Parts: sequence; structure tokens; C-alpha cells
Amino acid sequence: MSLKTSVKKSLRGAIEAVDIYPLVIIGAAIFTLTTMVRIQMDIERDTTAFLFDCIQMSLACMISYSLFSTALFKKLNKSILMSHVSSLSVLLVAFLALFMFSRPTSDAYTRMRVTDIATARIFIWISACFLAYIVFSARKSFSISFFVFLKALAIAFIYGSVLMSGTTGVAGAVQGLLYNDMSEKVYMHLSALVLFTSFTIFIGSFPSLDLEGHDPIRLTFEKKPNFIKILFTNIMIPIIGALTLVLLLWIGKALLGDWPNFNTVMGIVISYAIFGIFLYLMVLPGQDKIGDMYKKLFPFASILILLFGVYAFTRHISQEAFRGQEYYFILVILTSLVIMILMLVKKDKSQNVIPFLVMFSMVVSVLPMIGYHQLPVNLEVDRLASVLEDQGILVDGEIIGNSSIGDDLKGEITESVDYLVYSRDADLPEWLSRDLKEQDYFEDTFGFERTWHKREFNDDYVYLHLRPSSHSIEGYDYAVYLEHSKASFMGEKGWYDLQWINDSPSGIKIYLDDRLILEDYLEDYFIALDQVGSKEGGKIEDLSYKLESDEIDILMVFQYASFRRDDDDSNYAEVKVIYIKEK
Repeated sequence: MSLKTSVKKSLRGAIEAVDIYPLVIIGAAIFTLTTMVRIQMDIERDTTAFLFDCIQMSLACMISYSLFSTALFKKLNKSILMSHVSSLSVLLVAFLALFMFSRPTSDAYTRMRVTDIATARIFIWISACFLAYIVFSARKSFSISFFVFLKALAIAFIYGSVLMSGTTGVAGAVQGLLYNDMSEKVYMHLSALVLFTSFTIFIGSFPSLDLEGHDPIRLTFEKKPNFIKILFTNIMIPIIGALTLVLLLWIGKALLGDWPNFNTVMGIVISYAIFGIFLYLMVLPGQDKIGDMYKKLFPFASILILLFGVYAFTRHISQEAFRGQEYYFILVILTSLVIMILMLVKKDKSQNVIPFLVMFSMVVSVLPMIGYHQLPVNLEVDRLASVLEDQGILVDGEIIGNSSIGDDLKGEITESVDYLVYSRDADLPEWLSRDLKEQDYFEDTFGFERTWHKREFNDDYVYLHLRPSSHSIEGYDYAVYLEHSKASFMGEKGWYDLQWINDSPSGIKIYLDDRLILEDYLEDYFIALDQVGSKEGGKIEDLSYKLESDEIDILMVFQYASFRRDDDDSNYAEVKVIYIKEK
């Protein structure tokens, strides 16, 4: 097929999509229009922004649902009019639910926007609708329909990238050659229009919903090109086979005592399972020996690796808390395990169950009481209450300060409280006020300041961030604030140029009339910082550093500083202000 023919076909498909999926295209057009209005009016943080959030999210709900319902009603031989009516009902219900029940609570840290849990539920709804569309638009199997969906997405991405490059290139030429004062909003408007065009190409790339298979275009679209077959079968399967062997050896090494970081274990195990399931679907259906061998052996190997992930999880939970990250880890691992078992029992037929399992786990993650926003919080509240009661800090639902407990316990309490008070969408007990995120309120309540455990990240990472505090600057002549890591000013002795070295290791150079009078890479500061430890909030004494030369004395105050032990090149700090005294 020539390039010209391919382009015509894609554009024709985009036009035909209006007839097949009218509410999808109309909804996308309105979504694009509201986006352009937001861009033009600079709507970001006020009540109007909340209204636009509700409108756009409800439109996204309708668009995804209309796509799915069109395929569903077509499969059930029902009137498409019923699909349109139900889609408009979804739009109305979604908007009212968002506008009436998704307002953020009064919080100085929260801008006027739809709550996080509502946003998460909208995302899950959209994802589930797209998955349901793939299921109900399938003529033969889910794997073929999934491939068609990915193929349409790839086509839209290619055309969208070309359109984006071309339109922004022309706009850049106009700005550079004809109208230098052109607003950057032009590029934003162009981006919105290109995204809409790409979306219509994406929808138009879907083959018709002729589920009986009479459409020759659909039959052609479902066929995998030879290079795709070679990519999946002859390249990816050997790669994942070699990776499986490496992972099994790695598991053996871990079980013998060389235990890796928990996040590393979870990342590797989950990535392996997800990619393996994707590859399993891509080699279905297939009769080649390599693909058949993979379909037989992968579920066994994956179950072993996932069981190791379960063991790592239980080992971690016995020592640490169960929070949001852990919630998602175990949810994905358990869902993957069920899928692997189905692959062994149902074999190729398991592909039609996989999307429903994925949808079920996604929906579970945002349900009341057992969702990611509430279940980990409830467990953490119970754990924190138990710790506080054992120490006599929580008595009859009231916190009584106690500064005599050890630093490890202070760190445990601090991290637990911080996790809970920043969980915006969860209900907390009355004795746990969200005002505890304030340093002074926390210290007044518990009788000690927030204390943080040292965290190990490969080379024992240490990080300090400046918290609100004061410091005497008596005796200094100038306060210098840098811009783009540089500053210049005229002093009594001449012209000063300051250069902050913004790489690792950080440092400073100061010139007086082009003569270098001070240069330092903060080695002594980071040696002293190593004794302080890692805190979320740092005192100004921990984040300030004095230097002297023959011509000047300086006091630097850092916004934050960080480093990894045994790696001097990782020393990094961001300077907030530099005080200078001339001699």
C-alpha cells in the first residue's frame, strides 16, 4: 500500500468514525474546545477551574463509555439509539456526581480541584471502558482485538507526531520570521487541535463492527505483519526466556542471604509478569513451535517468580507498614498469579478472562473501604494507635505528649503520622488532626519534633530540606540572591561575580574584579552533614555554611542538600541566599 493510499485511508476512517461513533467524536470535540478556552483564559486554580475539571472529566467518561456501549449494543443486536441515550445519561450523572461530591475539603495545601480519589475513579472508569470495548468488539478472540486496538493506537501516534512536528514548525517559523511577539498559547491551541485530530484518526482506524467477518478491510487489519510475528516470536520470546533464567538464579541468590531492596524486587517481579502476559496475548493465536513452547513454560516460570514476590512482600510487611505502595504491589501480584493459573488450566481460552480480571482488580482499588485510599489508611491507623497506646501517648482518644521515647520510635511515629495526615481522601479518627502536618503543631502535640529514620538507597542517601526558621545575620553587608546560578553586584572594594556550581558536587566561585578570591566545593560541609542524618525538615543550622577568605566572609543558606555516602561526586545543594561581609 502506497503512502498516499495509507493517508487517504486513515483520513477517510476518521470521517467515517463520526457516523459510527458520533457521541465519541462530538464529545472529543467539546473536550478540545473547553481545553482551548482554559488555555485562552488561563483557568488553573479557582472555582472556574473546578467547574471545567468536572465538565472535562464527565466528557471523558461519556467518550469512553460511548465507545464501549456502541460495540456492546451492536453485539447484542440492540438499537444504537439506546447506546446514545445511555451515553448521555453517563455524561449527566458523572457531571453531577463530580460537581456535588468531589469538591476538595478546606485545606491550605489543596487548590480548588476534583479530589484525588474522584480523579482515580474516573481514570479507572475510562480504562475499564476501553478494555470492555476491546472485549465486545472482538470477532474471534480478545488477543486479536487487543492487537487491532494497539495497531490503531500506533497509527494515530505516527500521524499525530507528524502533525505536531509540522504545525509547531510552521508556528515557530511565523514567530521567528514574521511576528516575534506571538503568544505561546498558539502552540498550546495547536497541540489541542492535533490531539483531537489524532484521536479521530485513532477511532477511525478501528475496523468496522462487522462481527460476522464479512468486511475484507477488517480481515486485513487483523492480520499481523511478518515483522511483528518475527519481533514477538523470534526476538522477544528468546529475550524473556533468557531473562527468566537470570531471574531464577537471582531468586536463588536472594534466598541464600543476599537479599535485595524490596522496591527493586517488586519492580522486577511485576514488570516481568505484565510484560510476559502482554507477550502471551501477542503470540495468540499461533502454531509455531517457539510460541507454543512459550505458552506452556511461561506460566510455570512466572508462578515461581510471583511466589517469590509474595514471600518478599510478607517479609517486608513483617518489618514495615502496609501503605499505598504496598497495596498496589500485592494487588498486581495476586491478579497476575490468578491469570497464570488460568493460563495453565484454560490455556488459550484464558485470554477471554484476562481483561475481566484486570477490570475487577482496577475497580477494587478505588472502592470505598477496600480501595487504595482507605484500606491502607485504616490498617495504618490501627497500627499507629497500638504503638501510641503502648507508650502511653494515646489515652482515651487523646494524645499526651512524651519526649522520653527513643529516636527509632519517634521516627516510626513521625512517618506514620505524616502518611496519614497527607492522605487527603481517607477518613481519619478524631484524635488524628490533619494539622499535624505543621511542624509546630506536631511538636506541641507529641512533645518532640518530627524525627526521620535514615533511609538507605544503595549508598545510604541523605537529604535535608529547609523548614521555616530564623538566623542572625548581624555583621554581614550584603544579601545576594542568585538567578540562573549567577549574581553580580558592586561592593565597597569593587565588582563581585558569584557563580554557583549547580552540578554534583556543588560548589561556589566568587570573583572580585575578575580575580578569583574564593572557591569551595563544600567538602567540610557534607562531612558535617553526614552526622546530622536524613530529615524531611532541616534546621537552618544544618543547612547553612560559613566560608572565609582574605577579602570576604560569607554565610550560605541552602534550600536543600543531599548526598550519598561513599560517593563524593553526589554532593548536591541548592543555595537560597548568600550573605557577604567585606574585610
